[in-house]
Amino acid sequence: MKQIIGTLILSLAPFAVAFAQQDLEAEKMAKQGLNPAESSPQAALLEAYPELKNLNMTLSFGFEGEYLFRAKQYASQSFQPELKAHYNLGEGFGIYANVWDNCPLTSGAMEVNEMDLCAGIDYSYDVFRFSVGYGYYWFTNIDYPMTRVAEVNATAAMDTTRWLGDFNVTPMLIYCYGWNMDCSSIEARLFYSAPISKWVWGDTYLSIDTILLYGYTSANKYFGDQTAPAIKNGYGYAGVISDLVLTLTDYCKISVGIRYIQHNDGPQNDKGTEKHLFMGSKVSFSF
Repeated sequence: MKQIIGTLILSLAPFAVAFAQQDLEAEKMAKQGLNPAESSPQAALLEAYPELKNLNMTLSFGFEGEYLFRAKQYASQSFQPELKAHYNLGEGFGIYANVWDNCPLTSGAMEVNEMDLCAGIDYSYDVFRFSVGYGYYWFTNIDYPMTRVAEVNATAAMDTTRWLGDFNVTPMLIYCYGWNMDCSSIEARLFYSAPISKWVWGDTYLSIDTILLYGYTSANKYFGDQTAPAIKNGYGYAGVISDLVLTLTDYCKISVGIRYIQHNDGPQNDKGTEKHLFMGSKVSFSF
């Protein structure tokens, strides 16, 4: 654990230096009568291609002490890059796509290298947001019992800022169905971002983001539809994910935090309650 914490601190240090350097550069431009936002390469690109104002993209690089999917461990320490894209169609509609990969940092039979390809459409109305999508999960380094899972999903969420202000909690409900496993999963989440720096210093660059979750999944083909026999299994899981998030610039954020996840597995593994406690970090760039 000490080694992980030390690695995280060392990996985040260069970004803190970059943050300070950008502040100095912005101050220098202000003294020259220039607006840093208007002088940026992003501003010039948007002026040349105004339709790009509707496009948002995020590139992130994460490190997780464990990789869990619905509370089940698929790998230990892992590097997790991701690219997300969202395009605003207007009238509350948007489309999105993302590519995510889990790259285990150690080798072994239970260290799963996974690539996810996802796309969908979302709609926002007043304080509500809805989305439907498709996800293809490809396990690139294993042959048995299954090498892929495909799912459709639907999500509903509500923004409570209107009533709760800084103490708004966002409830979310997610339903997924995967036909390879004939599997239905439902997950409820509560998300809260505590604006720590706003309360203390009157700024918005530091927050603590927390997710509480509970889910249940049930499959008629728990090991997939490729070579394994059709076996039923289901279990519930719950957890908390909490990150300290630092906004370095308008385009860059870093986070580091802790995760606690547990499940009561079904009869196939018969392990009772299995608990996982580990750390994770991420740096993301938005443009």
